[in-house]
Amino acid sequence: MNRPFDVRVRGLTLVELLATIPLILIVVLAIGVLERTGRQFWVRTDSQMTLLTQSQRALDHLHEDLRQASRSCLACPGSDLWLAQADNGTCKTETRIHYQRANDQLLRIPEGQAAELITPGATAFATTCTNGLVEVSLTLQADARSGATIYRNESKIFVQNP
Repeated sequence: MNRPFDVRVRGLTLVELLATIPLILIVVLAIGVLERTGRQFWVRTDSQMTLLTQSQRALDHLHEDLRQASRSCLACPGSDLWLAQADNGTCKTETRIHYQRANDQLLRIPEGQAAELITPGATAFATTCTNGLVEVSLTLQADARSGATIYRNESKIFVQNP
């Protein structure tokens, strides 16, 4: 007695469909929020890493110039920094270098040459010179869609050359 298999194809009822649609929408919305948050975090982190790299490069450049400078040829008027090498106690003007912040840029201006952009986005540059110790504070800012990112780097360099 083999009976033919009676299979009824059954679809979704209206109640099941109405209950499923909001659940699917909630899941899609949650995925969208997670994706947006992840993208904002990525942009902010990328901006911070860029500022960190720019700031470190600027300070490395400054350190290199200060390693060659003479203690007697340092000047820190306001937020600028002047340095030069000395020869028999006399500052050599051809080696004089001026660091300054202008229009949110940190510039390096060698004597008699064009200004060189060290880093953009410099919102503050402060220096103090005391007995051959140069203290530098550099603040950089980058604006992104997720808001402004600010990075401050401070360094102390001792100029050993007399």
